[in-house]
Amino acid sequence: MTISIDEILASKLRFEANVYNVEGRKAKETLKNCKWEVKNLCGSDGFATAYHRGRFKRIYIDKSGIPIFQPSQILEIYPKPYKFISEFTDTDIDALKVKTGQMLLSCSGTIGKVSIVTDKLNEQVFSHDLIRINSLNKNEIGYIYTYLLSDIGNTILITNNYGAVIKHIEPEHLENVPIPNPSKEINKRKNS
Repeated sequence: MTISIDEILASKLRFEANVYNVEGRKAKETLKNCKWEVKNLCGSDGFATAYHRGRFKRIYIDKSGIPIFQPSQILEIYPKPYKFISEFTDTDIDALKVKTGQMLLSCSGTIGKVSIVTDKLNEQVFSHDLIRINSLNKNEIGYIYTYLLSDIGNTILITNNYGAVIKHIEPEHLENVPIPNPSKEINKRKNS
């Protein structure tokens, strides 16, 4: 397989083989043949914004501290915190809290697992190892979630990772995740 200089430039000079993998290419080719407009998940004309919190040194204490959930717990129906941090931990604790309707994306180690924050987890503290995704239109969060769970969406998502031993994905990588935008087509059908 050959890779053009244009592809290397489009991937921001990333040379990891997984960025150019066959499954990712097939998924992107499928999207090229999509009958709807395709735009990027994040970015200036995207569906959402994404960010994560910076790394910080945790001060763990017993159960009288602030409960902190781990990234692996985003798929649990009733997660329970197993660790607690001190209020003196040197980070913005409030910035680590997630909000109802926000999407969480695992971004280190096992990447590409997604979940939507429910009322049960609203305002709970989660580790920095999650990308927080906020839909620009609250009615589209379910669509984005479903797309990232699909074979095409998840394949494209995980081809944007980096790291030789522990895989990582950054919020800016979501600017290169194409997603169909069928809303105009669907609205036309609804109004007919």
